[in-house]
This record gives sequence, C-alpha cells and structure tokens, in this order.
Amino acid sequence: EDINIINITNIEYLPTIKSEAFNTMTVAFKLKGRLAKSYTLKQGERISEQLKDGSIIVINQNEPIDHLLSRLMRYGSNCTIERPKSLKNQMQKMINDTLKNYE
Repeated sequence: EDINIINITNIEYLPTIKSEAFNTMTVAFKLKGRLAKSYTLKQGERISEQLKDGSIIVINQNEPIDHLLSRLMRYGSNCTIERPKSLKNQMQKMINDTLKNYE
C-alpha cells in the first residue's frame, strides 16, 4: 500500500558511526627523487603538479586514511603530506613515535 506523503508528520534517523578505518578525505602529498619518477598512481589518485626539481604533487581521494598513512610512511623522506595540515601533523607524530622506538 502506498503512503500518502501528506500524512507523514515526522521522520527520525538513527545515528550511525563511521569506522575510523574507513574515513576518507582528499589528501595532497609530495613525492621526490626516484620515487616521483617511478610512482604508479593508485585508484582515485591524480598528479596535480610536476615541480621543476622533478617532484610531483599527488592528489588522493577516497582511500581510507589509515591505509594511506601506512602506505605513505613506507616512502620515508621521499614523501611529505602537503594538505590537510592536520593529517600532515598526524603523520609527523607517527614518524616521531616510530623513531622513539629505535632510540
């Protein structure tokens, strides 16, 4: 049976929680050195800029943040997050925490 829209007086939504592992955002990161020359774009990525020094700025969209950070950390000093600043700070903290384990 069809519901007459005129008779609907209230619509309620239950809150939903999105897992931290699946949060995504647009992230810009810079790759330099040999990595910039040999890097293969992943799904949802594009090169936004090629710099004079051979570095590239890659825009990543829709990759879960925890996966992206884990992947970018493997690139070491050849990779820096440009935007957003909050994620850049988060990655820097992860690097510093990792380095403390080896002191």
